[in-house]
Amino acid sequence: MEKKKFEIKPVKIERNEEVAENTFLISFLPLEDLSLEVKPFNFFMVWIPRIDFIPLSVSDYDGNSLTFLYKIKGNGTKALSLKKKNEILGIMGPLGKEFFFKNGEKILVVAGGIGIAPIPYFVKFSKGSEIDLVWGVKKGSELFEVTKIYGKMNNLKNFIIYTEDCSYGKCGKALDALREIRLNEYNRILSVGPEVMMKNFCNLCNKKNDCYVALENLTKCGMGICGSCYIKGTTKLMCSDGPVFECSEVKYHFESIIA
Repeated sequence: MEKKKFEIKPVKIERNEEVAENTFLISFLPLEDLSLEVKPFNFFMVWIPRIDFIPLSVSDYDGNSLTFLYKIKGNGTKALSLKKKNEILGIMGPLGKEFFFKNGEKILVVAGGIGIAPIPYFVKFSKGSEIDLVWGVKKGSELFEVTKIYGKMNNLKNFIIYTEDCSYGKCGKALDALREIRLNEYNRILSVGPEVMMKNFCNLCNKKNDCYVALENLTKCGMGICGSCYIKGTTKLMCSDGPVFECSEVKYHFESIIA
């Protein structure tokens, strides 16, 4: 990675609004020309002065404005949710590797909860591919209109929603879709969400398919220095080698997670 990716750059908040229960959409405008090359599943470290430095996956990028989706989980995201339009924060990135794919591939994405965050940009970026998306949440209040916020995503063929409280869409969990969909029709299958969900996904995913997960390990530095995002059983770090890995690569990492 180039050195400039590890420099904290000032950005101005364009909008920061709650789009679902405890779920916020925030957009930043750069205060200088960043000349960013942002790819699907890249993330940025967002600096909240005197409070925290948190990793956020890119949800959208139009060449100028950077958009992120986040859920309040701790002090950092709580502080971020209270920030107002035109306030100045810092960002460092883009970090991580893109998720590679080929034009013409058929891809299934299974997202759980806030795991939906990087998917809109991935779908928009993957022109020439055909994507089916399954999104599962615990309750209907966690849902928001993805296409209304991010705009039309032409290569998104099917979009199926599951709610565990059965208030909207199909009743059940996102992984229930793996038992109903013909997995052999897809070139690649990707899951993003809670680690327990992704562990179960790898156990359920047809071994004949290329199955991947996008990890969200605790990332402190984002530069591959601190080692906090080490992937157990490998020599890899989530921040520099991921966040997307094949299921076979994270087998030992998932062993300690109670499903």
